[in-house]
Amino acid sequence: MSTPLCPLSFTDVLNNPHLLKKPSTSPIRSFEGLVGNIIQDVVVTSPNTYALFRPPINLCSTRMRQSFNFGPDDPLLYPQPFNSLIPHLAVIRLKIHPANTKTEREIMWARPVSGLFIEDSSIAAGLGKLQEAVLTKTKRLCQDLIATSADFAHDPIIMDNVSHLQRYTDRLDLAAPCEETLFRFSCVQRLYRELQARHDWLARFLPRTTIAGSPTSLLPDAPIVGVFTESLDDADMLFRGGIPVWLIRPFSRFGSVRIDKVVDFCDIGNSNLSTRDGDSVDIADSVPSCPVIYSHLANQPERYVAMANYIRGLFSYSTFLGSSQPRSNTSMKKSALPVTPASQLRQGTSSSSRVTRRSVPYTKPSSLAKQGHNTFVDPDSPLMSPSIPSWKQAMVALSNYNQSLEAPDNIGRGFVVPPPRALIIPQSEAKRAKYFAGWLKLREVFIYRLSVPGVEGLSNKQWRALLDISHGTEKEYNSQSRSGRHHSDMQVLLREVLNGSRLSLKWEGLSSAVVTWKGRELDPALVPQNAVALEIIWELHELNFRHELILLDSLLDQSQMSRIERTEKLNACWNGSADQVSIMDWKKGLGGPTLEDRLPYLCAMHKLISTWDVAKPKELMDPFPWDGFDGQGKERKKRPHNFNILVDRIEREIAILYTTSFVTHFGRAPVVPHMLLS
Repeated sequence: MSTPLCPLSFTDVLNNPHLLKKPSTSPIRSFEGLVGNIIQDVVVTSPNTYALFRPPINLCSTRMRQSFNFGPDDPLLYPQPFNSLIPHLAVIRLKIHPANTKTEREIMWARPVSGLFIEDSSIAAGLGKLQEAVLTKTKRLCQDLIATSADFAHDPIIMDNVSHLQRYTDRLDLAAPCEETLFRFSCVQRLYRELQARHDWLARFLPRTTIAGSPTSLLPDAPIVGVFTESLDDADMLFRGGIPVWLIRPFSRFGSVRIDKVVDFCDIGNSNLSTRDGDSVDIADSVPSCPVIYSHLANQPERYVAMANYIRGLFSYSTFLGSSQPRSNTSMKKSALPVTPASQLRQGTSSSSRVTRRSVPYTKPSSLAKQGHNTFVDPDSPLMSPSIPSWKQAMVALSNYNQSLEAPDNIGRGFVVPPPRALIIPQSEAKRAKYFAGWLKLREVFIYRLSVPGVEGLSNKQWRALLDISHGTEKEYNSQSRSGRHHSDMQVLLREVLNGSRLSLKWEGLSSAVVTWKGRELDPALVPQNAVALEIIWELHELNFRHELILLDSLLDQSQMSRIERTEKLNACWNGSADQVSIMDWKKGLGGPTLEDRLPYLCAMHKLISTWDVAKPKELMDPFPWDGFDGQGKERKKRPHNFNILVDRIEREIAILYTTSFVTHFGRAPVVPHMLLS
């Protein structure tokens, strides 16, 4: 009579993992292993790969590394615990995936190293962009993927990723220092590969997971990242889908399970990580180390949320006040100015606006010079962007406050870029040409400056002074003369405003810097042609308005949203981001030429204002009469018969509330949305 075999003890297996080996020639099942091994007190097996990765069974300390990844916590690089809410992270492609094109492998798996960066600014040391070839290929790949995403418009994860991918791709056109440029590039790579994985999950893998039976036709080691799981049910589902899966079980509950081969776990070095396709990735810590953004168990969904929020937080908006959170500041409100309440302005404009919408509710000044003195009234110039009736009327209603209000205490009321009128109102054409040329030379530097936390605006007078001397000069000034002191003061001012942006000005390069717009060289001695000048002026309107809205929102918002959540609400009010204005998409925004063009952005503005601590009229308290489109492209809410009238009134009320609130808190005329072409 034979003696039954004693069960394997934990100590025996820990000392000799090869005791786990129990090979078989029958078709493998999801809970069995082509390979397996033990680590600490758990056994790891995989039914469809020949590699074995160390599972994240201890507390993890997730942080960004010097190459802008999250090391072994990064789903782009290493298998992570499966989460049914974001299953597509299990099918992120490896570089060798046969569906990847040569260009995708070249661009989306490229290491973000300094060799990809080209310094191309003649006036600011360290400012540049990606190599032109890399930038062009990146944008083309992203646009192609965004276009194919239309087939998945019903999927909210797809649509969210599309929105962010478009925004981050657009930012690659903005000049920045090397490290920031490479970080932006890495974010585009990340979003591209995650969006690509979501496509693959919906189109290929999800249907497979519903097929009963073993995936006998699927080869092991599919070229995707794969996933860990502790669930037998999830392991079976993933196995049916052909997704590399590593099943984790306590040794105490392992039993006698088939393992064909015991193999070593893949090593994770301190500075390099090898992916399953043999690609080596730099995971070395930055110096100093980035902050730990998550410290808990790896199988919690909050870890991935923390990574996503960390990246999005770096793209969220700070304010001129240096605030990291939108807030309603009581001390700021105490310094608010005594401006006529919006309700009284409404009474004076609402009836006439319905009857005499086509008439102009003020008398035009007789000259451009006279008109230029009132900052609430647009200069009468062919270079001025066309106004929107609702916003124009709201501004005119406040025009009596021009030059009559002092700045409130503790409030900076400068402009982040030149006020548009500053380039238009000089009577001398030579002066206007100098201002246009001066701004275009400084433009990339100051637009980059918009992304620097705590940016402060400059006064109208300071901007005029900067534009006046930003053409540069080879002339030597007597430091004791008035002109010499002025020239020296402006050099100091330029250095001061760039302080903190990691840029240094090449003052000697200003005089010879080429004046360009959209890649075309302009004559610095001439005012740009009207079509070009209108684009420049319209961009200044948009940039100033967006940042002024961010600042006003930070004072009035009572929603208690996080900075990231509030940034999303603000971004919905315009196309792109606060420091990225697309001339090609000028019809998309609050400055669109038709009410239909402006509709989504008025809806977003209506939602934004709903949490402001201000008295609101009925039109801004009632639900907006439009709620966007569903996944099939149909409007979610049926339009009432008087839809256009309702939206027209809402636009007027938004303009009145916004302009009045801005003047109340900042004591000057706001820069409001304009059209590019009427």
